[in-house]
Amino acid sequence: MNVAATPAGWAAQRTVRLGIIASLLGVVAGLDMLARSGLGHSLVLLAALDEPAHLATAALLLVAVAGWAWCLDHPRAAAVVLVSSVAIDLDHVPMYVGLGRRGDGRPVTHSLATVLLLVALWCAVAVVRPALRRHFAVLLGLAAGVCLHLVRDLATGPGVRLWWPLSSSELRIPYVGYAVLLVVAAGVAVWREWSPAPAG
Repeated sequence: MNVAATPAGWAAQRTVRLGIIASLLGVVAGLDMLARSGLGHSLVLLAALDEPAHLATAALLLVAVAGWAWCLDHPRAAAVVLVSSVAIDLDHVPMYVGLGRRGDGRPVTHSLATVLLLVALWCAVAVVRPALRRHFAVLLGLAAGVCLHLVRDLATGPGVRLWWPLSSSELRIPYVGYAVLLVVAAGVAVWREWSPAPAG
């Protein structure tokens, strides 16, 4: 008998998932408190605090929007989304090696233009070679990951040039808006999880 399929197994799984949801929220709050305490003045330390917070943010929003079932049924797709939610910061490398200044703001690749480009590439494949569109679905995962990354960047640091190349203005929202979004996402994830256990 599959223990996970029993009411007791379902309840145990739900408890673990609820714990993960709470932990993700706590990780973001804890890391941001450390960053605001002064540890974030060093570029290396700032990255060490910010990247895990990006990953936790992306995971929490992904679970809230897609649900645990989708994540477990599509582990590779979920992994692509989560990895890309952090990997987009590789565009900071030129700044780290001295080819740019910290005060220049985030690179223009931190914009919706990157998301649209990835989606457009997938659409092009779907039109030209329909049989290959499933193989190139990774592009949609990358686009989703970048979107989740931008959610946090909008509320931290200098903001992002979201509408580049139409506008070079940096858009920033109050941190409290980001915090409320995460709390709401956690609530949605809990609500989605709090469903009656299947009859055993």
